Amino acid sequence: MEMNRDAFYEHTENNINKIIEDRLFNNYKNQLFAWRLGVEFNRTYKEDYLWNKVLLLSSNSSRLLRYNSKNIVALKGLKESAEIYEYFYNISDEYDKEYCAILSALCYDISGYQANAYCLIREVEDYYYVNDNEEIDINITTDNYILYHIKKILLKKLPAAYNLKYKGNIDTRDLGYKLFHNAITNFYKNVLYGEINDINLLFDEAYKYYLNDANVYISHLLDLLTNKA
Repeated sequence: MEMNRDAFYEHTENNINKIIEDRLFNNYKNQLFAWRLGVEFNRTYKEDYLWNKVLLLSSNSSRLLRYNSKNIVALKGLKESAEIYEYFYNISDEYDKEYCAILSALCYDISGYQANAYCLIREVEDYYYVNDNEEIDINITTDNYILYHIKKILLKKLPAAYNLKYKGNIDTRDLGYKLFHNAITNFYKNVLYGEINDINLLFDEAYKYYLNDANVYISHLLDLLTNKA
């Protein structure tokens, strides 16, 4: 039996609650918090378990919030996600700390904790992706272009981001760049000048491109960013 939209989002809400209320999830989260505070104990938490759970929690919460912008469960899920990403930023042994800070700032901002988001993003304002493996040719110029705009949005520097020319090298022929540039340009026009554009659709096109390209880092950022549109 095909699930209708209301049933789908009810199912999504139930999944969010299950994660938030899961005993092991909370045990690991509390251990992570205690370790961040410098408490000495025998750690049993697994970062990969928490990472997979928080990715699921933040993406489901983001999706639910676009369906209902006042959904309490979605807002709680994003707040929980923001806290865990922030813990990862401070003490992770396995994951890119600065990337976690940006994820945390986005989740804080969307869930209504703009001050937390601003403080975090200030700490990683100069962060960009770097290809440390010279043997693998990876084009990260568009990824850094996306990071640039996400940071400007969280820093509340929209006029500067819209009016100043991006200083980094960029391949304007890249389809990912074209899709994101179209979305972000229309976003700025909407926020700054009140132009009416279907921004959600434009961001969704960019998100799906990076999702299909298996770029988890950028696709998840874009999934969250769509809630700002």
